[in-house]
This record gives sequence, structure tokens and C-alpha cells, in this order.
Amino acid sequence: MADLALLEDLNARIRQERMFRDRRDFFRENDVWLISRFRLPRHLLMELCDTLEPQLQRETRRSNAIPVSIQIICDAQMAILNMVARWPGGTHDSFIFQNSMVGTRLQGGALRGKGHLMGDKGYPLTEYLITPLAQPQTEQERRFNRSHIRTRAIVERCIGVLKGRWLCLGAAGGVHTRKGVQYYYCMWGSSQHRPEEWGTL
Repeated sequence: MADLALLEDLNARIRQERMFRDRRDFFRENDVWLISRFRLPRHLLMELCDTLEPQLQRETRRSNAIPVSIQIICDAQMAILNMVARWPGGTHDSFIFQNSMVGTRLQGGALRGKGHLMGDKGYPLTEYLITPLAQPQTEQERRFNRSHIRTRAIVERCIGVLKGRWLCLGAAGGVHTRKGVQYYYCMWGSSQHRPEEWGTL
């Protein structure tokens, strides 16, 4: 009898509680709670949902979300100039860039004489896109690569600032964002720097 009680006790410990997702209606909460949670009042959240509804449709019949590769172009002040978020997660960065509106415009000479973009070794070296040297031989080449890496780190910091400002964009945010929501957060968050720059690149 004692063995049966011990076995039942062990089974009770092994059995885990089922976790249920919180399915409450967030729009029933007050504005103070919504602003503290999402940083937007109810009317803006509802407007955002209406605006982004076409982009929020499921892309497949799978039950899990598909990771989306997001390409961001920002300036030295971390103001986002362009963002592309329409390709699945396994798509190569250079393919995303070459098939984006910015890539097409730059291939047509839109940035000629005005500056350069910095890309990692996954991108091709072009007249408008500077990439690091594959095998630096001299000290000058190594110094160029170090400067290039420091300059490119601005994009990583920009993404970190966005994830800090909008916690739902991070992996620990607990919310599965889709590309339309990510685009909105990135462009809205960047507008606090220079809203007049939207769409200029």
C-alpha cells in the first residue's frame, strides 16, 4: 500500500501543469494599463489593428509563426531610413537587398555622389555598398575592417534601441509580432528622431 501511495506521489510530481495562453481582451483594459503595456492608448491600438489587418493575415497554414528576415537601413544617428520585412527567415541578406525598392533605386544610381551604405561580407561590393575586405594583408586594410565593423555596429545598436523601446519586438517579449507590426514600430520609433526622412531612401 505504501508503494502505491509513493507511486501516486511520484506521478503527481511528474505531471506538469498545463499552461494556457492569456486570452483576455486587452481592449477592455483602461488606457493607463494599455499605455504601460503597449505604449499606445486604446484608440491608436485599434487604429493600428485596422490599418495592419491585411498584413497580419497568416502566410501559411502552419500553426507556428514563420520567422521573418528584417533588413534595416539607418543613418549615423540611428534614424531608420528604410526597412524591408517581407521575406521568410531563411532568405539571404543580399537577395533581400537586391530585390528591395532601395536596392533597385541604388542600382539605378540614386545615391551616386551622396554617400555609401555599409554592409557585411554577405553583400557584394558595389559602387554604393562598401563591404569589409575578405583577407586583409596590411595594417591599413586591417584598420579599414575595424573601422567598418564599428560603423556597421550602429545598425545593431539601432535594433537594440528599438527592442528596448518596444519590448514586444524582442524574443523575450512574449508577443509574436508580424511584419506589419514590426514595420509600424520601427518607423514610428524612428520618427522621434527625424520624421521628415521617411521614404527618402
